[in-house]
Amino acid sequence: MKGFFFILVILTLNGYFGSMSAQLNVETNQTIKQLVEGFIGENSGIEVFNIQFNGVLIANDTTFSSIQAGYFTGGNDGDVGSDGIGMDHGFLLATGNATVAEGPNQQPNAGNDIGLAYQDDDLNNIASAATYNAAVLEFDLIPTGTILTFNYIFASEEYNEYVGSTFNDVFGFFLTGPLENGPPYTYDAQNIAIASDGVSPVAINNVNNGMNSGDYRDNTSNDYDTEFDGLTINLAAGGGPIIVECGKTYHLKLAIADVGDGILDSGVFLEAGSLRSNFEISMDLVIETNGDPTVLYEECGSGYLEFVRVDDLDSEKWFYLHFSGSATNGVDYTLIPDSLMFPANDSLITYDLDGIPDGVIEGIEFADLSLTHNNATCGETTIVSPVGFAIVEAPIIDINAFDPVIGCKDSVLLDPQITGGYGGYSYLWSTGDTSSSIWVHAIDAGTYTLTVNDTCGVVEVVDSFIVSLTPFPPLVVYAGDDDTLSSCLDTLELNGSVTGGDPNYTFLWMNGLDTISDELRGIPISVNETTIFELFVTDGCDTVKSDEVEMYYVDPPPLLVDAGFPDTSYSCLDSILMFGIVSGGTPGYSYEWITDGIIVSTNPFYFAQINEQTTFTFNVVDVCGQTSSDTQILYYFPPPMDVYAGEDMTAGSCDDTLTLDATASGGAGSYTYEWISDNNLISNDSTFDFIITYSQTVVLTVSDQCGDSATDEVVLTSELTPVIPSVVGETEVCYGDPLSFIADASGGAPPYFYLWSDGTVGNELNLIADTSSTYILLVTDYCGTMADTASVYFDVERPIASSSFEYTSEIFVIQLHNTSQPDDLQYYWDFGDLTSSDNFEPKHEFLDSEDHVIILSILTSRGCVDETELLYKAPAMIYIPNAFTPNGDGLNDFISIQGANIKTVKMMIFDRWGEKVHELTTTEDKWYGSRKNGDTEYTSAVFNYVVEWTDHRGESF
Repeated sequence: MKGFFFILVILTLNGYFGSMSAQLNVETNQTIKQLVEGFIGENSGIEVFNIQFNGVLIANDTTFSSIQAGYFTGGNDGDVGSDGIGMDHGFLLATGNATVAEGPNQQPNAGNDIGLAYQDDDLNNIASAATYNAAVLEFDLIPTGTILTFNYIFASEEYNEYVGSTFNDVFGFFLTGPLENGPPYTYDAQNIAIASDGVSPVAINNVNNGMNSGDYRDNTSNDYDTEFDGLTINLAAGGGPIIVECGKTYHLKLAIADVGDGILDSGVFLEAGSLRSNFEISMDLVIETNGDPTVLYEECGSGYLEFVRVDDLDSEKWFYLHFSGSATNGVDYTLIPDSLMFPANDSLITYDLDGIPDGVIEGIEFADLSLTHNNATCGETTIVSPVGFAIVEAPIIDINAFDPVIGCKDSVLLDPQITGGYGGYSYLWSTGDTSSSIWVHAIDAGTYTLTVNDTCGVVEVVDSFIVSLTPFPPLVVYAGDDDTLSSCLDTLELNGSVTGGDPNYTFLWMNGLDTISDELRGIPISVNETTIFELFVTDGCDTVKSDEVEMYYVDPPPLLVDAGFPDTSYSCLDSILMFGIVSGGTPGYSYEWITDGIIVSTNPFYFAQINEQTTFTFNVVDVCGQTSSDTQILYYFPPPMDVYAGEDMTAGSCDDTLTLDATASGGAGSYTYEWISDNNLISNDSTFDFIITYSQTVVLTVSDQCGDSATDEVVLTSELTPVIPSVVGETEVCYGDPLSFIADASGGAPPYFYLWSDGTVGNELNLIADTSSTYILLVTDYCGTMADTASVYFDVERPIASSSFEYTSEIFVIQLHNTSQPDDLQYYWDFGDLTSSDNFEPKHEFLDSEDHVIILSILTSRGCVDETELLYKAPAMIYIPNAFTPNGDGLNDFISIQGANIKTVKMMIFDRWGEKVHELTTTEDKWYGSRKNGDTEYTSAVFNYVVEWTDHRGESF
């Protein structure tokens, strides 16, 4: 007894003082028997036998384990929080692999269908649909007391999506017994997994956010360390102690299954050691501290012993306590009497319990209490209820303070390791923070005070942390000495220096807002005005210092420019020397002579040629960018020009040649000539021969080498008249008619040459009319004079005869249809039987059984005609004799098919009993009355026949 409680206390203290955090872990390597033994625990007052399991079994030598039954640990030691389910350890029954329960909750539909077909009747009776993957553990038990208790948590991945659906995974704790003696404690497979309402079986549809919500915990936000999306609180089987009969045999079935499908898993957690029979009276120790529930601290926390009588309440009853262990009753803890009396109808007695400080460091002391029941035995077993606790003096709280030194940009975590005290520490920093640690940045270096108290608040401890920075000498920056530049061609260097500060420097030279360099020394510069340069230095602690240096600039002498004197040109061929004079500035000049915005020279001199008064600008820039300019005007006075085209002339024939001769004087240089007649250039020579075909005026333009010009004109007269063409011929014709056009001409100089647009040469054009067209005629006379173009257009009319017909219900009558073009026509139908019609679409009846060609002729108002043909096929005519005499006399010896216009035919002959005796398939076939076997002939008989035939119209009869 003592050994058990000693081990329990040591494990608990190690868990507490080591600040171990719980994490749910599930293993499936324990056997079913081991899991049941852990469910009962020691001194439980329960004897178990006949253990059976139905589910997935894995053989382990002579024992069995199952992936559906797992041992779990790290359930948070009874504390409900973000890291625990509210049950420290025990075993788990699941509808799939039990390891799916391990947290955190990372997927909304975890689970696996293990394909188990086992069915349990008790589960099926409470399920809403078919069950899958059942895990069923059952055993017999004998309680040694009058009550039965155990604790459980139901969890499922079906939450919350399938609440209210048929996917209502079920489980149950089915209690049966006793197996003899009957009432008052008989259970017939009764489900003792009942919600807090005392009625509803614990299931997804009964315990959720809407129903019995006090029993439910939603895990969709991963508040509890399990993969399941929802779970119940820690519940007691039966809603509280289950009344049983001491020493009798009961049967307990623990069962769970998927419902509706086998996909999403569910499980039930069973707390280790919770299956107990705690007799007619229960004794529980409750310690209300922030530490371990089995430890009393001196001067810290309190507890109480609770005794509950669960049976035989009608009379007064005494019970007796026994004390053992290293702790002394009434010295180390509050005095507890060794006997207690329950008055009639009273069921609860409590005693306060505190640790008594004695000022002596004694280490851990243990108190063991046991309760002997009034009914001393159940069968041969003495009934004893044990409880135990430890009494501990907490050591003095110690803060492991330290004084860090950090860089100017670093941070440090003030994270003291607190020891001693009663645990459950509280923290208060001088910054107001209440966390166990704080970050301090270099900019906030200084002294930080921490006050620590524990869960009992007896003695608080204060200590300080001094955060200091690594020291550096002051940062000093020097930009160098001022200097002077006498020319823009001079080059100086910027050379700075720096001392002190954190030596991780960065540099920046600036000229106003312009960045010059990020180096410290040797930066070449050239300026054309006095300029201030500033050096900025930033050290490794972001301290910034700066200094300035001034570079002076001495202005060069002014730049002077002279573009020369005015001058005059009398010809564009004259060259005028323009020479600019430059002084001052900084040598290394660049030059520009500009006129009309165009640079014509980049030399100091320029030979100008002009053909109008022109202004020139002379621009000069020295090597330092100083500019100056001057302007000069050149005047232009060209010599005048005189031009004579000659006397007017007359030509009497196209063979006459006229000579045109130009005379020019003045201007400059050589001349160019242009002779223009009717806006056409006829010559560029000064003198040339010209043959004219009509009267015209010729304009002469003479230009000199400078582009100056003068004009004159001469009138040339011709005695020839213009050539006038003409064309005659018919212009409205029918398609296919022959056409003939005759051309003629007058004026000019005969004979004439005729050319038609299709390439025909001569004055006659012969065609066959096929489409309306226009033909162009070109006429040239003997002198090559071309007449104005003549043209002729002829219109071709082409009627198109088109028709069709259809056979009507009257066998020799047809209906004709007319689709001829155009509409305004005369029509003539020739039916081929010596009859005709001029109707548009006539109906016609043939009076014979012959085929006929029908001709439609059409006529336009112009007289153009066309025609088309149709073939009328006469209907087939069948003639069959109604008697024949096959006696070989040469008269009516056979029967055959006769007729006209028959395309196909078949005649089937039957005797009077309906048997076919012969068949004819052409008009050539004959039947001489022979019987079917051909041996004999009929001498006298009556026959029936069926004839089927088609005509050339495609009709069948």
